Amino acid sequence: MILRLSTSDLQVVAGVLNNSVGSSEGTKLVREVTEIYVHEEFNEGILINDIAILKVGIIFKYEK
Repeated sequence: MILRLSTSDLQVVAGVLNNSVGSSEGTKLVREVTEIYVHEEFNEGILINDIAILKVGIIFKYEK
């Protein structure tokens, strides 16, 4: 569960990602997670409000 994870256990991956063999790695961006904000009414037993916000250390810059 997310409550048992630390920021060092997580990364955020964005961009075009193709997991097939031989795909280009140059189209994805990876950021380290610096903070985890779990919904204050999260209930692990019944998975109510099972959402969190992950803060990254370096922003993602969108370019066309």
